[in-house]
Amino acid sequence: MDVSVIIPTHNKKAELRRSLEAVLAQQFSGAFEVLVCDDGSSDGTPDMIQQWRRTEPRLVYLSQPQRGPAAARNAGWRGSFQCGY
Repeated sequence: MDVSVIIPTHNKKAELRRSLEAVLAQQFSGAFEVLVCDDGSSDGTPDMIQQWRRTEPRLVYLSQPQRGPAAARNAGWRGSFQCGY
């Protein structure tokens, strides 16, 4: 089974880092991707994700102008079907 983990975020860089560390450390027999759905963060989240993506191919970054948590979650599930993991 393949899994997409969707993490919506907005200006929660420290919490996002802890979440990514926990999710990416999981032992899982199938393939999985982690989609970070950024809802217009201005706290350096995009730069942090760029650094992570250099060494973590399972990480996908989706960004949108701030529209709220539901819109960020929806961007994630739409993106999960396009990534092909």
